[in-house]
Amino acid sequence: MAKEKVLVVGLGEVGRPLFELLKESGKFEVYGYDLDEKKMQAVGQTSVLPSKVDVMHVCIPCVDKEKFVSDVAGYVERFKPKLVIVNSTVAPGTTKELYRRVNGVCLVAHSPVRGVHKSLEHMKWELRRWTKYVGGVNKESAQRAKRHFEKVGLRTKVLKGCLETELAKLFETTYRAWMIACFQEMHRISRHFGADFD
Repeated sequence: MAKEKVLVVGLGEVGRPLFELLKESGKFEVYGYDLDEKKMQAVGQTSVLPSKVDVMHVCIPCVDKEKFVSDVAGYVERFKPKLVIVNSTVAPGTTKELYRRVNGVCLVAHSPVRGVHKSLEHMKWELRRWTKYVGGVNKESAQRAKRHFEKVGLRTKVLKGCLETELAKLFETTYRAWMIACFQEMHRISRHFGADFD
């Protein structure tokens, strides 16, 4: 039986470690695409890519929701995936907007990457360490994404939907920022009083 074709779009801090985990699993025919050809060369990817894939992982930054949705819809048209998994941190409603934009031609789920982006190896360790939360635009999308990640050996948990995963990622990132700010403020106060913070 032929292996599923999997494409990772975006080979940066999130996409590259995910690409390597997918490749190391040996369960898929894995391809990588990035606008920066050097990143493609770094993973041994030529410019020859399949015209149709089973799963497309999206790992590109989302600075502008409309541009992100438009760009990803363009990749859907180009690579004709059966399932799109958005691994990027996105604004609430982005995943459903993408599904609407592609008129339901494929399943769509959101599964944000968690962890500290220190290095390639550290991020691969973080991907294995943390539970991969999955939120689909519908139940079928969520279940397909869950099964896909389980083939790689990642722990998964399906949430109610993609809005919950989008918000959970933003809340977690905000919480960590608050903790860092609080820690820095306690350190500043300790120094002011001459206390040994450690």
